[in-house]
Amino acid sequence: MRVLVALDDSIYSRAAIEAVKQSYWPQDTEFCICSIIGEYPSDLLTLKPEQMSSLMRAHEEWQSGTIKRVQQLQIDLQELFPLCPVYTHVDTGPPSEQIIQTAIEWEADLIVLGSHGLSGYERAVLGSVAELVVSRAPCTVKIIRSRALIDHRRKYPNQSVTDNVVLDSHAMRPSKILVCSDGSTNAMRCLEWIENRVWDKHQEFRVLNVIEDGHSVNTLRLINRKQWDREQKERLSSAEAFLTEHTAHLKRVLGKDKLHTYVMEGDPEESILVCAQEWPADLIVLGADGETVNQDKTRMGGVAQSVVNKATCSVVVVRESYKATISGAVDESNDCISA
Repeated sequence: MRVLVALDDSIYSRAAIEAVKQSYWPQDTEFCICSIIGEYPSDLLTLKPEQMSSLMRAHEEWQSGTIKRVQQLQIDLQELFPLCPVYTHVDTGPPSEQIIQTAIEWEADLIVLGSHGLSGYERAVLGSVAELVVSRAPCTVKIIRSRALIDHRRKYPNQSVTDNVVLDSHAMRPSKILVCSDGSTNAMRCLEWIENRVWDKHQEFRVLNVIEDGHSVNTLRLINRKQWDREQKERLSSAEAFLTEHTAHLKRVLGKDKLHTYVMEGDPEESILVCAQEWPADLIVLGADGETVNQDKTRMGGVAQSVVNKATCSVVVVRESYKATISGAVDESNDCISA
């Protein structure tokens, strides 16, 4: 299994690396710590000589600091996982593009990166490398979000988040995992992803299937209420039967008291976010639906994109290229290691 850990110099990346350190990994895992340094501004040549010199010196110091930080993280990971090779990759360019390109060339199975977890205007101003990567990545992506960091940012919007903020343990090793499954091929991969991972015995799982209520997309309910209600009841019953059938083995692996299934009627995006908030979930696992690509659409469908954008917890977006490399799902597995 090849895990690409994408980092910058922010505290959000510290959350990502801590999550990697506290996870279970198969013994044949390979890590690559990737850090991308931003390019010089396009108007560099318009600056005065002294300004240009100052900027270039600052950029060189930034590059030197990045290399040292990545090298130290390489040492830390190698000490924690001595059986796993740890590589480094430092490059210059647009971060999201370089991370995706590195994942393609290295044939990564999983990308792990941190995210500020902001929304609305803040996201529009700051942008998000995490969102760009997760929408176009060639493999499964895990976005680490710490509620402690998000809460601090919202409470003190004019203050920068420092290393003094204590990261919440649930972001590092989640105890409540919400799995989204609608019966599609992509959703089935989410169940496979859960089954092929190694989990602690204290972790709980909820598998959620949301059936659209059709208020905004189906006029049949207005035309023939009885027919609509009958067909909707059949859809709900079918969804329950699907979850019962396809989670039976997972319950045996994880423990029947550790996994529960739910079928809800409503808007999928809203239902997933509400369920995650009210439980509250530490991790959401969902498939990357809508694999079409053109100039206007990313590789993720609307529901997945919205959940990634709005969730206040960590999110895993499972893609088809994911290669199951772990057998079993108990923390005593001899084939897996942890720090």
